Amino acid sequence: MEQMEQQYMEVTKVAYTSEDNTTVDATINGKPWSGITAGSRFWPSVAKAIEDGLVPTPWAAPPPPTYEALRMAAYPPVGDQLDAIWKQLNYDRLQGHEMIQDVDDVLGDILSVKNDIPKD
Repeated sequence: MEQMEQQYMEVTKVAYTSEDNTTVDATINGKPWSGITAGSRFWPSVAKAIEDGLVPTPWAAPPPPTYEALRMAAYPPVGDQLDAIWKQLNYDRLQGHEMIQDVDDVLGDILSVKNDIPKD
């Protein structure tokens, strides 16, 4: 089995994917594999490649989230945002405020859908 493993398990790249270095991604026989741990059938080949001098890419903490990602996670769902805007536009229309034709047309379409498909 050991000879078979060496023959078929050529490890050419290893990268640690956990802070405690217990999980790796590796390229084995030219194919990428993810989430390899000590219990994996690939682990002996990975460990041997490291022992034989293959230098793993060190684990790197993911970069902090951007302000865009933080905002997207914090905003209400887009559907709720749009619903609030259309409700305000409908209120403005009912108060006699003029709207550009495109907005008035789309508001009419939205109100028609809401009328045709009421909330249960």
